[in-house]
Amino acid sequence: MSQCRWCKSEKLGVLWDLLEAPYGDLFQRLRQTAQSAQKQSFRVASCDSCNLLQLKDETDINGQYDNYLYQTNITVGLSEYYAKIGERVLGARKEFSTHRILDIGSNDGSFLEFFSSRGFQVLGIEPARAPAFAANNRGIDTINKYFSLELSESIKQEYPLGFDLISVNYTLANVPDVHDFLAGIENLLSITGMISIVTGYHPDQFSVGMFDYIGHDHLTYFKLNNLVHMFSEIELEIFEANRSEYKGGSLHIIGGRKDLAKKSSSLSYILQREQWSWPSNRSGINALKKSTDRAKEECKKILDESQGKWLGIGASISTSYLINQFEIAQNISCLVDDDERKQGKYSPYYALEVIPFSHERIQTEKRAVMLAWQHTNVLDRKST
Repeated sequence: MSQCRWCKSEKLGVLWDLLEAPYGDLFQRLRQTAQSAQKQSFRVASCDSCNLLQLKDETDINGQYDNYLYQTNITVGLSEYYAKIGERVLGARKEFSTHRILDIGSNDGSFLEFFSSRGFQVLGIEPARAPAFAANNRGIDTINKYFSLELSESIKQEYPLGFDLISVNYTLANVPDVHDFLAGIENLLSITGMISIVTGYHPDQFSVGMFDYIGHDHLTYFKLNNLVHMFSEIELEIFEANRSEYKGGSLHIIGGRKDLAKKSSSLSYILQREQWSWPSNRSGINALKKSTDRAKEECKKILDESQGKWLGIGASISTSYLINQFEIAQNISCLVDDDERKQGKYSPYYALEVIPFSHERIQTEKRAVMLAWQHTNVLDRKST
């Protein structure tokens, strides 16, 4: 990619060239098919013009998401977190004009179910076939397409008054053209409508060494400062911002049309904190790279010195990137996960079989490495 995903500047400086890796979530039923997955490059870069952290590489969006396996309801605690987000959004607005909610990147409809149960008319947009099918099956009307300004025009013909709330949960980072995406949201927002966005917050995630958040699916990494400027450029503004520890660090913002609501003091607090915790993209990524290299060296030393292979606990997109960057596939016998959609399948490129926690091998194997380390407390109870 030669241009910034927001301002289209060609001044993109590479900060970290990670090891080439296969797309992390493409688990396959056949071992041979999994082994045929191709490794792709991905480099973290910073735009010299707008300071947006992003991947410099183009990725095959259709190849990653058309057959995407992940569904929201499998992630421990995510539905409960979404319920808190829903309550916060409803608390920010007492009256609604259209009583319509649009969720972009709606996956299996878990977030929209919260609003549907409260009498709102809901609509989801989800590009992955399996989650969209699951959402429609549970009565959540879902369009199986990629969102864009062009798609927003066709939706507006059916909903000319727009939506009271447009939500985007853990999707904005996955969008190739952020400007087009946000313009499409603005196009569908009702006069008094709100925008709710939840995204991974890299100043927090990277401070705890969460390098495996970087992958071909996460094309852009947002600070609150980035989002404030982006909203302003399309005649919108952010009213409220909140940090949480979920997924290693998440940021939730609520915004809408300018002068629609009073700004919360939380905005200035988080913006000030960003200056302390993430002084520059270069220094932040350099620190993450060093901590990752140290962790890799320590991990490989432990695994290499032992005789035999280890069970790998967790079979997610992030564990695929961890295995690849740490170069430990040869040390792992198989992956253990409670997601039935992945059990019996093989991980991309390395073709590690995914087995359930109930499998007999769990009782005989003596060593396990916690790959899905963000969920250690939950997975440790299952593996003992």
